[in-house]
Amino acid sequence: MITRVLGYVLLSLILSACFHQKQTEKETFHLSLTPSHTLIWAIGNTTRLRASVVNQHDEAAKAQPTPSFVSADPAIATVDSEGLVTAVAVGETTISVSAGDYTASAAITVNTDVLVLSGKVQYQDREYNKNGFTGNQAYQLVRYAIVDLLDSNNNIVQTTVTDANGDYSFGFTSDGSYRVRVLAQTDIGSGLDISVANHSGAVYSVSKSLDLADSASANLNISYASGVAGPFNILDVFLSAGEMTLSYLPGVNLPALSAFWAERQGAGTYYCEYYDGTYCKQGEGIYIYNAGSTGDTDEFDDDVIWHEYSHYLAAKISKDNSPGGCHILSSNDLDLRLSWSEGWGDYFPAAMKSWLAADMGRASRLSIDATTVESIYVDTAGTSAQIAVDIALPGGSPYVYASNELAVAKILWGVQQQVGLAQLLQVMNGYLPGVSQAVSLENFWDGLLAVVSPDATLLTNLETVFADRLVYYVEDSYEANNDKASAGSLSLDLAQTHFLYRSDGNPDKDVFALNVTAGQSYQVKTYGLYNGIDTYLKLVNSGGEQLAENDDKDASGYQRYDGFCGTTRVHNDTYSLASEINFTASASETLYIEASTTSDPVPYPSAGRYGTYSIKFTQP
Repeated sequence: MITRVLGYVLLSLILSACFHQKQTEKETFHLSLTPSHTLIWAIGNTTRLRASVVNQHDEAAKAQPTPSFVSADPAIATVDSEGLVTAVAVGETTISVSAGDYTASAAITVNTDVLVLSGKVQYQDREYNKNGFTGNQAYQLVRYAIVDLLDSNNNIVQTTVTDANGDYSFGFTSDGSYRVRVLAQTDIGSGLDISVANHSGAVYSVSKSLDLADSASANLNISYASGVAGPFNILDVFLSAGEMTLSYLPGVNLPALSAFWAERQGAGTYYCEYYDGTYCKQGEGIYIYNAGSTGDTDEFDDDVIWHEYSHYLAAKISKDNSPGGCHILSSNDLDLRLSWSEGWGDYFPAAMKSWLAADMGRASRLSIDATTVESIYVDTAGTSAQIAVDIALPGGSPYVYASNELAVAKILWGVQQQVGLAQLLQVMNGYLPGVSQAVSLENFWDGLLAVVSPDATLLTNLETVFADRLVYYVEDSYEANNDKASAGSLSLDLAQTHFLYRSDGNPDKDVFALNVTAGQSYQVKTYGLYNGIDTYLKLVNSGGEQLAENDDKDASGYQRYDGFCGTTRVHNDTYSLASEINFTASASETLYIEASTTSDPVPYPSAGRYGTYSIKFTQP
């Protein structure tokens, strides 16, 4: 990746104003190793070498072979597989690196007789509450970011990383003209590899001239007014999310995360798992481009940034089958895969804020004011909040059913209060990746029972959390009515409401007895479908012979146009996947109707295995 230096205080992006055809140039590659010479001034201190295969224009090759590092004299300095060099004794040595067919080397000098200049890097953050940004701004530490020391020719002389307190140091053996440059990119060596670049892929940075006679010159305070504080806030918000994840899942693999931010792009804020020539031009990563008429650019919308991180996390450590597409908070009929994915995203910021608030050392990184609860989700537009929803609030809201994303978020928050964040993440990472179905709230419930093994009291509490959002993954009062022997009767014109769910984990089938008279016409139908259920009806006689069956009475409206979205989407509504059987009795006898979820997952993986339905037996 090319690093573009962006001036301290002033951020500038150069756009070409004209285009011309040029002769095709043969691309050549070499191995870039930076810094090419570095000074270490204390035994035990470290520095990291960065190796990358680049072309003649210093653009990184798409395929990067794994580099191998070797120290010519380990008695002077050692190097590990990640390029981390450690000083052992005073002297000089060379670190050689090979990557595929390419090689390079860097000179290492260990000298304890040096001038050491230390500094601190901070950026100015914006405080917010349920009404939007409060106008208060506080400096936050720039943690674990790459810091380069540049000479007068812009060569990297040394490189280091800020520590947990935003501190860094460089050693000098001679006077000269130097600049320090801080990149919006971490280098920790623990899986928390994060970078924030512009829409062209250039990593953001700030730089400042050093005065070796003035130790304060090494401090960098990146103000909000400078226009470059935003990328460093994005960096730290993602870094905190990775730290939280690893604190509960220490063995999990978090692949490098690239974020792309640009002012007033107007293309939304989203996570891309793959390259897309329209929206994801830099490939996989989180794109923070939201602007619109208000000029909102999301770089200080921590909740929005964490929401997108949750999608990255689900893709990398869990399982996410969301088809994406349009969704609004009040939609109660979403594709179950979409409502799960977005509900997880709506919940995740609250989990993050509760984790930060639980420790005094972490709490300083919170951007909310003292009056704001951790469970509120805020998305600003300009300086005001366009969305402010407290996912902890109990019943009485319109956000209900497994097919609503905020209902899912509220359920997850309630589950966290019952079992803790660690157990919830164990379901995400330990259970969901192994399920065969498309992931939805139903699979989370299955995994929660498997991971937690709740006793009777905890099980009741968890069921209550779900029931608060009108989600009933419980056996109804008619169970067990799974066969003819246990079937209850359906009386004419008297509707019954049932849940398709069995506590033993097996597929549920509700069986009903119908007393019919020869020559009379009858109808059995399901309606009032909730939580994404897709019913299937089968009519059999006392000997088990199938007389009629129906999956969907009329599914033509299941995927239909949404005026708000301006596009077609799935509607898990109350009627599209309902079933209906009409028949005329050939004899006066007892027949049986079997109600279950459809056994055919195609074309509706967006519907569920569980759910609520009403059934009615009539004479039309």
